[in-house]
Amino acid sequence: MIDAVMVENLLVFGGFDMNSGVDWVIFKEKICIKKVCPHVEKQQPLVTVGKNLGITAMSLISSCEHSIKKFGEAAMQHHIYIGRILEIPKHSRIIGDVVKKFLDESEANETIGLLLEPEEIYTIVQYLRNYKSNNNKLLLGTIGLNKNFLKLWKNVFNGGYLIEPHMAELPDFRNYFLNVLQSAQKNDNKLVKEYISTTYDCNWNNTEVKGIDDCSQLEIKQLAGKLQIDLEVTFVVKAVSAFSAAVFLVQAQLCNENPLNCSVSHTNLQQDILATLSQLSFTSQHDAPFELQGTTLHITHDGQLVSNKYIIYHIQNNGDVSVAGWYSNDQGLVLNHGYPSSQDLFASHTKKTLFSQEKHGRGFEMDTPSKATINELINKEAALESFQDAKVKDIPTSELLNNEGSGVDARRVTPESSITRAWATVLVATAAVGTFIAIYVDILQDLVDAYNGAKHSSIKMAPADVSETIMLQSFIDDSKEFIVKELIVLSVCGTLLQHWVLKPSYVIEELSTTAKKQSNYIVNKLHGIPWDSSDVYYSLLESLISHATTRAETVYVKGAEKKKFLAKCMPCLRLT
Repeated sequence: MIDAVMVENLLVFGGFDMNSGVDWVIFKEKICIKKVCPHVEKQQPLVTVGKNLGITAMSLISSCEHSIKKFGEAAMQHHIYIGRILEIPKHSRIIGDVVKKFLDESEANETIGLLLEPEEIYTIVQYLRNYKSNNNKLLLGTIGLNKNFLKLWKNVFNGGYLIEPHMAELPDFRNYFLNVLQSAQKNDNKLVKEYISTTYDCNWNNTEVKGIDDCSQLEIKQLAGKLQIDLEVTFVVKAVSAFSAAVFLVQAQLCNENPLNCSVSHTNLQQDILATLSQLSFTSQHDAPFELQGTTLHITHDGQLVSNKYIIYHIQNNGDVSVAGWYSNDQGLVLNHGYPSSQDLFASHTKKTLFSQEKHGRGFEMDTPSKATINELINKEAALESFQDAKVKDIPTSELLNNEGSGVDARRVTPESSITRAWATVLVATAAVGTFIAIYVDILQDLVDAYNGAKHSSIKMAPADVSETIMLQSFIDDSKEFIVKELIVLSVCGTLLQHWVLKPSYVIEELSTTAKKQSNYIVNKLHGIPWDSSDVYYSLLESLISHATTRAETVYVKGAEKKKFLAKCMPCLRLT
């Protein structure tokens, strides 16, 4: 994946020159920060989509005060009642808990808009692994979100909508980047060569290893096949292009006929460049793949990159993302050909959610709603309030009510294979012996740890898609106080991700003689790392434990002292 930082490096290594006759140092600091700022005006399209869904009230979660204000103005224009508003602090460690509490307190069928950056979404969903929706409709407004993650987060966003500003594709930049990769086969560009060997799993000038390609022999089709450009790259490249054009225009205006040999010292140079940027507009190349004709981009006076068209994605119950249509200020909401009306989409999702709540026995397949389910749906007036349009009212139910067992396919369930009673007895006996051995080894390990005085604990998470392990190495002093000596965060493959040595809350000289011996043994013999090699406090320990256990349903702790410590440090964990 090509990210923004790599693009900036490759623009330099590939021969892109940002030097000019203008005094670059004067405005470099502020403008360069602005050019990768992914702020966009997402409030208006989000509210408009909500209005077309038949929504009359909407709550909001955002980390930007400006976005909340704009959302309120747009909601008033469309006569949408503003419900609860949650403004979460940026770069806070508690935003996951705050958002989870906000969602848990939501009412049934409540519509909630989220105006967040991708990094904030990644942080929040880690706290929503076991989140059970209250039939809420989530409208997510962001940009640059990896849509592949939505399949993993289907318990949170299923049935919702993603509104994202459309960024025009850059076929010229793609061709330029492919040329940079191809030229690296002939020159000595270490950065590009490292990227090629990592992305394409090849070695340079290696023809002897079977199954591994030679990087210098890759063809242009192979290079293009795995080339994926991050969405943020569009911002960076267009910002660099706009910045260069604005500099040249200001340069030509101030230096008259000879801009390339002009050295300008001007107090309002930054404002002149920003003013010029706001006048630029970038029309999309509509003949490019997946391009929307008529898309234009412009940069506002404060450096925000704004698109005039927004893509509307529908997040299905299985996590798949499909394009439902697009929105623009001049044409409004335009649905794709073959898509039902937006209100039908909203209604069908709500009905499907209600139907899915009914449990069925094994061997049965539910093709259409059963009689009991339809009666339950008709009685749930609160659930029907969200989609009481004419089409929903005309849903034919009489035929379903008159056909007993409609849609039910009953089949006899038989095992594909079976074992005799003798073999079953052998398997049960083997399992019992294995369990006894495991318990005996565990008790024996506790006795050995208690005798040596040095306690080693391992917190293992319940099975998850991505597993991590925390190892806490510690010891107990004479007063039975638990002391954390070292924290190591490991990946499931054993790769060391983070390594911190924790400074005790009191000086080591205050410990008893026995505790000093234990401490010196651990520090000098086991690891050779002194106590004062770092100054990490319990707040960092809490954040690391929270990060490593964020996907865990249960945390297994070995030792009562360690469980007591973690319960005090992380009260939200469920310890076993």
